[in-house]
Amino acid sequence: MNELLDPRRPITAAASALHGITHADIAHAPCIGDVLPRLASILDGRRCVAYNAAFDRGVLARELLRQGASASSAGSVLDRVRWEDAMGPAAVAAGLWSVDGSRYHRQRLGGAYDAVDKCRLLLQQLHRLAWA
Repeated sequence: MNELLDPRRPITAAASALHGITHADIAHAPCIGDVLPRLASILDGRRCVAYNAAFDRGVLARELLRQGASASSAGSVLDRVRWEDAMGPAAVAAGLWSVDGSRYHRQRLGGAYDAVDKCRLLLQQLHRLAWA
């Protein structure tokens, strides 16, 4: 699923500078509530491997609540997904230990702010981890 969504709030200049999405890009885009049934059916009962999974899950939960979903319905959709984070293992494989934080440094995946591009980069990262 690669869908631009209307956040139903202004897109700041700083956000547009970061991801390149403008008001014109989302002029006729659906909101998350419009795509929720499709998204829920795609994710239902599946493993979702993400790069910084807690962030992605949190964004989805926040948007569902902001669009009027109840906490229990948002949770029921997201709790049926097995969330796995690839960022931690990638940092471990890269040896990015933070002495002062006693943990591994998180690192950016890179690439454009595009779902398909991010999926490709994540798949490449997973292949590197599998062969490390």
